[in-house]
Amino acid sequence: AFETEEFLKRVVKSKKNALLFLNKKKESGHIFCKSCKNKDFVQTQPDICPNCHSFDIFFNSLNVYSLSQTIKKIAHPYPLNLIEQKQKILPAKNSIDIATSFVFYSQHLKKYGLVIFTLADSITQVVDWKAEEKLYQTIIKLKSLLTQSGLLVIQTYNPQNQTINWAAKDDYSSFYKSTIGQRKLLSYPPFSLLIKLILKGKIKEKVDSQANRLISKLHRTIEPSTQLLGPYASIYFSKMPTFNIIIKYKL
Repeated sequence: AFETEEFLKRVVKSKKNALLFLNKKKESGHIFCKSCKNKDFVQTQPDICPNCHSFDIFFNSLNVYSLSQTIKKIAHPYPLNLIEQKQKILPAKNSIDIATSFVFYSQHLKKYGLVIFTLADSITQVVDWKAEEKLYQTIIKLKSLLTQSGLLVIQTYNPQNQTINWAAKDDYSSFYKSTIGQRKLLSYPPFSLLIKLILKGKIKEKVDSQANRLISKLHRTIEPSTQLLGPYASIYFSKMPTFNIIIKYKL
């Protein structure tokens, strides 16, 4: 965005440290087929549409590498670092760092005058009952990397998101009351136990069949008050076909 570019130019001009945090490191992205209008999330860029095999496709991916190419155009020749693994981050010469969650687990001796949370909405777009909690935690962790007068910029298409606003204000009490109320209403932990059974195998049809056979047995043996969900194909990419069964036991 234009505002982000302006913030980075100020960092270069004042020779301070800046961090761009991206909650994604893989080459995965979104594909759109202009022929059959198929939209899908894929692990790597395909040559053809997986649905109709058309070559007329559009692929969009934002990761640390593609982001770094954009930042180079804005901030060149200012030093640019990619933090791709757990490492010791020293307070050496000023730079613009681009990092994923590795930045939270590194030995961090560096503070930033500017931290930009790139595409914060990517956390809540994942089907996960703890997504809002992860969003809140990420914002709090990023704030801990700021200098005393540092600035945190959160890029979002939903600025009215209560979790973002509560985290920005350090209002944990409001976040907790809202979250615990929703969990009680939907019987999520700590008001229930969630157990995930993961089935993997080389042949998708066979794993699917075994998963359905297992859930049928579970339906005959567990208490009627216990809820069974699935089997579902895993939403995360895996080298092997994977199906999940969720057992939900209300406390």
